Amino acid sequence: MKLTPEAAIEVCERAAKRGLLVSRIEGGIWRNPGFEARIDCIWDGAEPPLDAKAAHENNLIAIEFIRSEFPEHDTFIITMLPITGRA
Repeated sequence: MKLTPEAAIEVCERAAKRGLLVSRIEGGIWRNPGFEARIDCIWDGAEPPLDAKAAHENNLIAIEFIRSEFPEHDTFIITMLPITGRA
């Protein structure tokens, strides 16, 4: 799912409360009707397993990445993993 910066930030804010870690963000530009991925807008987060506090801190850093990339990049794809690790 491609998200606006506002929606991507909200997803990151809620993630740790749901036991999720933002593991990667890929940014790009929305060009109606499609998404142009940008190689210069990729962020890799921490690797699970993590405790809830560390996951929350990771997700706050993810939010700062999104804010730092906007308005140049206006669309984001977020990959999340359980904080306990891959199943």
